[in-house]
Amino acid sequence: MLPRNFRLLALRDFSRVYRLGRRLSSPHLSIFYLPRLGHAQDQNFSRFGFVVSKKQVKKIVLRNRFKRILRACARPLLSNLRAGTDVVVQGRGPLPSLPSPQIYQELSELLRRADLLKK
Repeated sequence: MLPRNFRLLALRDFSRVYRLGRRLSSPHLSIFYLPRLGHAQDQNFSRFGFVVSKKQVKKIVLRNRFKRILRACARPLLSNLRAGTDVVVQGRGPLPSLPSPQIYQELSELLRRADLLKK
Protein backbone atom coordinates (compact mmCIF):
# COMPACT_ATOMS: atom_id res chain seq x y z
CA MET A 1 0.00 0.00 0.00
CA LEU A 2 1.13 3.53 -0.65
CA PRO A 3 1.79 5.68 2.42
CA ARG A 4 -1.11 7.98 3.23
CA ASN A 5 0.65 11.20 2.26
CA PHE A 6 1.23 9.79 -1.27
CA ARG A 7 -2.50 9.10 -1.86
CA LEU A 8 -5.34 11.28 -3.08
CA LEU A 9 -8.23 10.63 -0.73
CA ALA A 10 -10.64 13.56 -0.80
CA LEU A 11 -13.33 13.91 -3.45
CA ARG A 12 -12.43 17.59 -3.89
CA ASP A 13 -8.85 16.61 -4.84
CA PHE A 14 -10.07 14.11 -7.46
CA SER A 15 -12.54 16.69 -8.82
CA ARG A 16 -9.85 19.35 -9.05
CA VAL A 17 -7.52 17.05 -11.00
CA TYR A 18 -10.32 15.99 -13.37
CA ARG A 19 -11.50 19.57 -13.89
CA LEU A 20 -8.18 21.41 -14.23
CA GLY A 21 -5.66 18.70 -15.09
CA ARG A 22 -4.34 17.31 -18.33
CA ARG A 23 -5.11 13.83 -19.64
CA LEU A 24 -3.09 11.15 -21.40
CA SER A 25 -4.35 7.72 -22.43
CA SER A 26 -3.09 4.33 -23.45
CA PRO A 27 -5.20 1.34 -24.50
CA HIS A 28 -5.80 0.24 -20.89
CA LEU A 29 -5.06 3.26 -18.69
CA SER A 30 -5.68 6.99 -18.55
CA ILE A 31 -3.90 9.44 -16.31
CA PHE A 32 -5.03 12.89 -15.27
CA TYR A 33 -2.32 15.06 -13.76
CA LEU A 34 -2.12 18.51 -12.25
CA PRO A 35 0.76 20.36 -10.58
CA ARG A 36 -0.14 21.23 -7.00
CA LEU A 37 0.12 24.88 -6.03
CA GLY A 38 0.32 26.08 -2.49
CA HIS A 39 2.65 25.76 0.46
CA ALA A 40 6.23 24.61 0.01
CA GLN A 41 5.54 21.59 2.21
CA ASP A 42 2.98 20.39 -0.36
CA GLN A 43 5.62 20.40 -3.09
CA ASN A 44 7.85 17.72 -1.49
CA PHE A 45 5.97 14.71 -2.89
CA SER A 46 3.42 13.69 -5.50
CA ARG A 47 0.10 12.03 -4.77
CA PHE A 48 -1.73 9.24 -6.61
CA GLY A 49 -5.42 8.36 -6.84
CA PHE A 50 -6.73 5.19 -8.48
CA VAL A 51 -10.10 4.66 -10.17
CA VAL A 52 -11.56 1.54 -11.76
CA SER A 53 -15.16 2.15 -12.78
CA LYS A 54 -18.09 -0.14 -12.21
CA LYS A 55 -18.79 0.09 -15.93
CA GLN A 56 -15.40 -1.49 -16.68
CA VAL A 57 -15.35 -4.12 -13.93
CA LYS A 58 -18.72 -5.10 -12.48
CA LYS A 59 -17.72 -6.95 -9.30
CA ILE A 60 -16.38 -4.93 -6.37
CA VAL A 61 -13.88 -7.63 -5.46
CA LEU A 62 -12.28 -7.42 -8.89
CA ARG A 63 -12.35 -3.60 -8.92
CA ASN A 64 -10.53 -3.51 -5.60
CA ARG A 65 -8.06 -6.13 -6.82
CA PHE A 66 -7.17 -4.03 -9.88
CA LYS A 67 -6.80 -0.90 -7.76
CA ARG A 68 -4.35 -2.84 -5.57
CA ILE A 69 -2.47 -3.92 -8.70
CA LEU A 70 -2.34 -0.30 -9.91
CA ARG A 71 -1.04 0.83 -6.49
CA ALA A 72 1.63 -1.88 -6.58
CA CYS A 73 2.69 -0.76 -10.07
CA ALA A 74 2.88 2.90 -8.95
CA ARG A 75 4.94 2.23 -5.80
CA PRO A 76 8.33 1.69 -7.54
CA LEU A 77 7.75 4.78 -9.70
CA LEU A 78 7.41 7.11 -6.68
CA SER A 79 11.17 7.56 -6.29
CA ASN A 80 11.48 8.69 -9.93
CA LEU A 81 8.43 10.95 -9.96
CA ARG A 82 8.73 14.73 -9.99
CA ALA A 83 7.50 16.23 -6.74
CA GLY A 84 4.39 18.37 -6.37
CA THR A 85 1.97 16.70 -8.79
CA ASP A 86 -1.40 15.03 -8.26
CA VAL A 87 -2.01 12.05 -10.54
CA VAL A 88 -5.26 10.10 -11.00
CA VAL A 89 -4.80 6.72 -12.69
CA GLN A 90 -7.96 5.43 -14.30
CA GLY A 91 -8.39 1.88 -15.58
CA ARG A 92 -9.94 1.52 -19.04
CA GLY A 93 -10.69 -1.36 -21.32
CA PRO A 94 -10.26 -5.06 -20.51
CA LEU A 95 -8.26 -4.78 -17.30
CA PRO A 96 -8.92 -8.33 -16.04
CA SER A 97 -6.93 -9.85 -18.91
CA LEU A 98 -3.76 -7.77 -18.35
CA PRO A 99 -0.66 -9.06 -16.57
CA SER A 100 0.93 -6.77 -13.97
CA PRO A 101 4.16 -6.14 -15.95
CA GLN A 102 2.13 -4.78 -18.87
CA ILE A 103 0.18 -2.47 -16.52
CA TYR A 104 3.48 -1.26 -15.01
CA GLN A 105 4.91 -0.64 -18.49
CA GLU A 106 1.83 1.33 -19.63
CA LEU A 107 1.80 3.41 -16.44
CA SER A 108 5.49 4.26 -16.65
CA GLU A 109 5.12 5.14 -20.34
CA LEU A 110 2.20 7.49 -19.61
CA LEU A 111 4.14 9.18 -16.79
CA ARG A 112 7.15 9.55 -19.11
CA ARG A 113 4.97 11.08 -21.86
CA ALA A 114 3.53 13.51 -19.30
CA ASP A 115 7.12 14.46 -18.36
CA LEU A 116 6.46 13.52 -14.73
CA LEU A 117 9.45 11.18 -14.38
CA LYS A 118 12.87 12.55 -13.49
CA LYS A 119 15.47 12.27 -16.20
